[in-house]
Amino acid sequence: MRYILSIIGTLLLGLTLSYGQNIPTIHNEQIESSSEYQDGNDFQKDLLLYIDMLTNTHPYYADAGHRAKLERHARKMYKECEKITDADKFKVYLATIAASLNDGHTAISYWSKLDRIFPVRLALDGDALAIIDVTSKEQSELLGKEVVGINGKPLKQILRMARTIVSADNDVNFENLVKEYMMFTEFWALMGMNDDVLLLTLADGSNRGIPAINKSELQIAQLQKSVEGRVTAQRGVLFDYTNMRMRVSAICSSISLQIG
Repeated sequence: MRYILSIIGTLLLGLTLSYGQNIPTIHNEQIESSSEYQDGNDFQKDLLLYIDMLTNTHPYYADAGHRAKLERHARKMYKECEKITDADKFKVYLATIAASLNDGHTAISYWSKLDRIFPVRLALDGDALAIIDVTSKEQSELLGKEVVGINGKPLKQILRMARTIVSADNDVNFENLVKEYMMFTEFWALMGMNDDVLLLTLADGSNRGIPAINKSELQIAQLQKSVEGRVTAQRGVLFDYTNMRMRVSAICSSISLQIG
């Protein structure tokens, strides 16, 4: 069985997934007939095809020096995959290779549990992390609070770990991605952390645990506005000049009042 996940963006790696996604399969007869491939476990076999695909499709490896460097490390990577026995760990391993390219369009899609989230939104700006959204009035006092640690680890350590598996073009791209990823319990599980409760350490030294929930548990109320009587409402004429004249007249009255 193949466990490798699909690559999104400029790279599309297709290997048969255990959960049955319809993804085209990558093959290379020369590699698949090699002794390394024949003697390797499922992860080692997929790694060989992964490296071959990277070197033959990604612009970074058009440079002979870059390509040679990856090929020199291929044997070490092959040996490391001998110790991998878990599909999730293999996802992370492949993600570190993709992330090293600093290309936001080349990433491992390691998501399979996007319905399980932590109901809090964090904003990252450089090395500063703050709580910008919560889902209950009881947590409203958390808004704007600075977060200095997560799950018992300093924020800087968390960010270093995240950078190894998050594919991003630059710091801004990384910050935008991570603030979304931090909501998903699977992101923390991939980094080897608790995915039941997100423990936030605040700048004042206090801790706040945010339990995970299913998305369906979110209670979000939105104000629904009627479109009746608006220019954009469906009408039998191409344009409602009466409403437009009223709006223009109102704007002109407002301007004259401000000037006067």
